[in-house]
Amino acid sequence: MCSRAMTHKVDTTIADGDNLAFTQACAYPDGTKVFCAAMLELKAGRIARQTVVQAWDE
Repeated sequence: MCSRAMTHKVDTTIADGDNLAFTQACAYPDGTKVFCAAMLELKAGRIARQTVVQAWDE
């Protein structure tokens, strides 16, 4: 995702033990915007489970 021709900004992060949540705002060069909210579960320092919700402004 982060290698595409677009901008990325991580807005909010929350960490608690083996759980992590963050929001990310992205924009494509054509003006399309994407907002992402993600929740991750870590095991041994690696992502074991991830849930993502995206909202597109097309």
